[in-house]
Amino acid sequence: MNGLGNASFSETVFRLLTGLIGVFFCLLGIGFMTFPDGFGAGFSIQPITVQGLNSLRGDLGGLFLGMGFFCLLGATTKRWSWLVVPQLFLLLIMIGRLISLGQEGSTPWGSGPSSSKEPCGFC
Repeated sequence: MNGLGNASFSETVFRLLTGLIGVFFCLLGIGFMTFPDGFGAGFSIQPITVQGLNSLRGDLGGLFLGMGFFCLLGATTKRWSWLVVPQLFLLLIMIGRLISLGQEGSTPWGSGPSSSKEPCGFC
C-alpha cells in the first residue's frame, strides 16, 4: 500500500491473480465433488469401486476446495498469512510427487500431466 491508503498496481494485480487461482481451485473442488470419475480421469486416476469415488470426492475435492477458500480469503482480506495454507499443501503435493518419482521412476510421458503445474502455483 502506498501512503494514500490505495493499493499499488502490483498489489492489485497479485490480489487479482490470487483470487483467480482461488476460483480455479474451488471449481476443481466442486468438480471433484460432483463428477469425481470425470475429473479423476483428467488426473490419470480411475476409481474401480465406490470407495474410490468416495476418496476422490473427499480427498481431492476437499483439498481443492480448502486451497481455493484460503486463496480467496487471502485475496479479499489482504492478509497474506492466509496464503501459507495453500502453499503448504502445494509443497506437500510436490514432495509426494518427488517421492513417487524416486520410487517408481518417470513414465514415458513425464511424471504426470499435472506435475508441472504445482511449482507455478507455489510461487
